[in-house]
Amino acid sequence: MMIDIKGHLKAEGLRWEITRRVAELTYFNHDLDGWAEELYDELTDEQQLELPQLGEKKPFIYDPERRAVLQAELDAIIGHLYGLNTEDMRYILDPEDVCGPGCINETFRVLKSNEIRQYGEYRTKRLVMEAWERMGYDD
Repeated sequence: MMIDIKGHLKAEGLRWEITRRVAELTYFNHDLDGWAEELYDELTDEQQLELPQLGEKKPFIYDPERRAVLQAELDAIIGHLYGLNTEDMRYILDPEDVCGPGCINETFRVLKSNEIRQYGEYRTKRLVMEAWERMGYDD
């Protein structure tokens, strides 16, 4: 039996990237102190150094802008894990971006409309695609 060490290391790295983002998105009040402590105990020494808030029971500050970036990064990671390419990701976020104006398919119409009204842009799409590129998933 052969062991795919590179694949295993890559999977472990992605698992950690997901874990640290989920921890920051989730642990923002003391209601989850017990969960934070359990998660902290399961981390390696190196990982504990990156997330000392969990062990110290100091929740992350709730920052909507930071949360939007973290959520976009998770979307990019999950898309990568599903084997999507750049065009697939663009299509999922906004079919019109790939098919052109008048495309009959819609995915996140309400989100897109709300964000354009609130931010003057489809912010989620921009943040996900920026994360996609920053993480090197673009082809």
